[in-house]
Amino acid sequence: MASRNKYFKDEATGESKESKSGGVAEKNPAKYFRAYRHETKVENALYRTSQSVIGARPPTIATIVTETHKFPQPFSKSLGSLSYRNQSLNTTKSRSKIHRSLDPQF
Repeated sequence: MASRNKYFKDEATGESKESKSGGVAEKNPAKYFRAYRHETKVENALYRTSQSVIGARPPTIATIVTETHKFPQPFSKSLGSLSYRNQSLNTTKSRSKIHRSLDPQF
């Protein structure tokens, strides 16, 4: 299969594959990196996570996303038509429908 870009290969087989997305990074990765401005914020070391360490690095040719695939959402779409139902615990006192003297006194 002919590849439009030599940088992107199928991880399983190692063969060059043609991407379906045709994104900016795939067509011209050098242009993407020139346009990318990466400025990290100063953060408190107490709240530093492994993900913030990874996110502080600028993207490389291996980490940019070249393809996105839509996943059908039939289950989620079916839930959208349902209305909300409150299932919380009722903690109010039950009042008597017959007479006020029968109401609980606690």
